[in-house]
Amino acid sequence: MRHFLWILSFVLLVACKEDSVLPYQELPTAKGTVSLKLEHIWGEESTTFYTNTWFEHPLSGDSLNFEVLRYYLSGFYFIKAGSGQPDTVKLPLSARLIAVNGGIFTIDLNDVPAGEYQGMGFYVGLPSALNQENSTDRDLNPAFGMYRNVADGYNFVLASGISPSANQGRFHLELFGSAGAHPALREVSLSFANEVLKVNSNSFNELEARADISTLWLPTTGNFCHCVLTEPGPETDQVATQWGASFAFDHLH
Repeated sequence: MRHFLWILSFVLLVACKEDSVLPYQELPTAKGTVSLKLEHIWGEESTTFYTNTWFEHPLSGDSLNFEVLRYYLSGFYFIKAGSGQPDTVKLPLSARLIAVNGGIFTIDLNDVPAGEYQGMGFYVGLPSALNQENSTDRDLNPAFGMYRNVADGYNFVLASGISPSANQGRFHLELFGSAGAHPALREVSLSFANEVLKVNSNSFNELEARADISTLWLPTTGNFCHCVLTEPGPETDQVATQWGASFAFDHLH
C-alpha cells in the first residue's frame, strides 16, 4: 500500500511539473468592423458631389466639371474614450484608394479592437512607408494610374476636368510628396463630439464623415487661373491644407 501511494505521489508531481512549463497563451483580443462612409459634398451648402456634373465654386463663381477624381487615405487609428491624455489604437498601416463618382464611398475597417472610442484619425495621402511602388497591395497597384516614379511615389490626389475659367478649357491637379519643402501629406483627426463609438466582438459599426470637393480648386485671381497644378509649391500647399481641413465628422449609426 505504501509503495502504491509513493508511485501515485510521483505521478502527480511529474504532471504538475509538466503543466508548469506549458507556454503562456494570451487570449485573443475581441475585434469588430467599423464602416467609414465618406460623403463627398460641394461647398457650404453641402450639395452632393458627382463627377461629370457642373458646379459653381462658392467663392469665385468659377464653373467646374470634374471628370476624374481619385485620392488616397491611409494610416487609420481610433482615439479611446476617457479623460486625460488621448490614447490611440492604430490599425495595421494600409492605403485606401477612393475613386469618386458621387455620393457616398464606403471603407470597411476590419479588426478594430473592442473598446469605446471618442474619435478617429488618418492621413490624407501616403506616409513614406507606403509611398513606394507596390504592385501586390490592392490599392497601391500602379495599374490604377496613381503611381508617378521612384522619386515621387504616388499622387495623393489626381483630379481633372473642364472649366471655362481654365486655360484651353481644362484643369488638372496632382498633389504628391510625403516629405520635402512642400509635402502634400496631411493628418486628419475627427472628434465624435458627444457620441461614443462602441466596438464589440464581431460587431459592425457605421460612422459618416464628409469631404468638400470645392477645396481642391484655387479660385481665379484676376485673369490668372490656378488651373494646372502638377508641381509642389505654395499653391499645392494651400490646396493640400484646405483639402485636409475639409474632412469632418457627421454622425454615428
